[in-house]
Amino acid sequence: MYLNIKDNLMFVNDVNKGFHVYDYSNPKSPVRTNFINVPGATDLAIRDNTIYINQAVDLVTATYNITTKKFTVTNRNKNVFPQKQAPNGQSEYTKDNQVIIDWTLIK
Repeated sequence: MYLNIKDNLMFVNDVNKGFHVYDYSNPKSPVRTNFINVPGATDLAIRDNTIYINQAVDLVTATYNITTKKFTVTNRNKNVFPQKQAPNGQSEYTKDNQVIIDWTLIK
């Protein structure tokens, strides 16, 4: 689990699923306000009012409007990051239009 705090907002990564957004104006009692659905996301960074998200192989640039609770993608840089590897370190072949966003253990 990764978290980032910007002003009165706290973003908590639910790895490979997205980000829980909390009102952090009272750090002793944060209040969950939203969930940003971003499949394949593993981390984010915030600078000024811009959010940078590692979404699988892409770097997504976005803004988050605190009033409307809307997340708006402003740019997507494709294939910035390497394809994800399985937890055991193995790689899978993917076609050009495919991206691995998570792994499931099959017993």
